[in-house]
Amino acid sequence: MLNIFLVAAAVLYGVCAVLPARMRGALTATSALAWLAHGYGLYLYIGAQDAVRVGFAMMLSSALWVSVFAYWIENRNFSLDGLRRLVMPAAAVAAALPLAFPGSLLALGGRASAFGWHVAIAIMAYSTLTIAAFHAVLMALQETRLHTRDAGKGWLASTIDQLPALMTMERLLFRMIGIGFALLTLTVLSGVVFSEQLFGLVLKWDHKTVFALLSWLLFGALLAGRKWRGWRGKTALRFTLAGFATLLFAYVGSRFVLEVVLHRGLA
Repeated sequence: MLNIFLVAAAVLYGVCAVLPARMRGALTATSALAWLAHGYGLYLYIGAQDAVRVGFAMMLSSALWVSVFAYWIENRNFSLDGLRRLVMPAAAVAAALPLAFPGSLLALGGRASAFGWHVAIAIMAYSTLTIAAFHAVLMALQETRLHTRDAGKGWLASTIDQLPALMTMERLLFRMIGIGFALLTLTVLSGVVFSEQLFGLVLKWDHKTVFALLSWLLFGALLAGRKWRGWRGKTALRFTLAGFATLLFAYVGSRFVLEVVLHRGLA
């Protein structure tokens, strides 16, 4: 049953990626079905009695699930069809990824409350900053398009031409980064509680902690630079993508190395 839901979600996301923008009704219905199937598949995949399944595929799939919802909400206020061309293919791959890489079961015991909240907040932070990274890529393509207006009119170029103005896109980007930074701050703080319950340490200084804090510093520096130095444009895009890449390696990348390259379980 689990395979059916995740495979169905992957197929439906793929359909959403190729449907023309003029078919708004079909796009809305298909993306809603894909999102519901994906969510229920993740619910069946993650849940276990007195345990939770963790792994890079679960985190990435969950992040894209929330990212699709965030895209859907933003797209109701602004025309962000170009973002669909990036998010939906990524969501299709992420939906099916847990089938190939199931991860490991972590017994919760008496730590269920702390760990559950930590994972939930972390997934929301990852998801918000994932959609911000997609948004930043789209803005970079949009800026390049402004300087190559006479270039060919492919499907992506045509979609980019229909996006809101760069200033509007930039305001949306910083709104998402602000929300993501707040959630990332809560992730770090809840991680302190979880680390203390699990390891008896306020912070376990491993690669996950170091990269998560580095990502937090990068996004914090970007928001501070925006407020006091007026950072925008390429500077904002570089900080966004650097912060996202660092955050991605904090858990997803490191878990990928452990599970796929080194064939190790929880570490």
